[in-house]
Amino acid sequence: MSKTTAAANAVLDYSVKGIAPASNIPYLCLLSSVETPTEVSGGGYAPVAITGSNFGNGAASKAISNTAQIAFPTATADYNAEVIGVAIKNGSSGSNYLRTSYLTPGSYWAFTGNATTDYITAPGHNFSNGQRVVLLGVDDSALPGGVTQGTLYYVINVTGNTFQISTTNGGSAVNLTADGAGKVARVVPLTVSTGFRPTFDVGTLIFKEI
Repeated sequence: MSKTTAAANAVLDYSVKGIAPASNIPYLCLLSSVETPTEVSGGGYAPVAITGSNFGNGAASKAISNTAQIAFPTATADYNAEVIGVAIKNGSSGSNYLRTSYLTPGSYWAFTGNATTDYITAPGHNFSNGQRVVLLGVDDSALPGGVTQGTLYYVINVTGNTFQISTTNGGSAVNLTADGAGKVARVVPLTVSTGFRPTFDVGTLIFKEI
């Protein structure tokens, strides 16, 4: 995902005015909504502090992933919602989110949507029926009509490079009311219940410019 407004402002301040970003400790958060960052709650949830060593290799090809395991506190009760993404924020409290990302294996596929057939074409994708995906607009294109950015859809009717999306697993196809394009990625939500400790192994947290 792209950087938030707070991160974009910090980059501009540094590159144009020479003002260094604030030095507060960054924290990793678990999100139930990514487009409007919303942290999960309940079960003793708390964001965890991270350091440069957690992402030690630095960015390459507009992406960066964790080089050390990152674990959250063991849940003392069920979270209020499933986790669909993560965020980096400046400090342990407040909502100064700098970066967000969906829980995705990392590949974002360019796609086009056809309003006549209600099919989406994403050359080279590796999606299977029943998997969940998110469709994202990019600067030079608009999403197909009938698609909402940030909503997780189920993949149905996969045929080669094409597939349809549904709001339910195995349900009817979403009616695309206008052609459109963007990027699509698989999302693997995390359900956290009592006694479960959310843990991300090396390479499973990926922040990527799309």
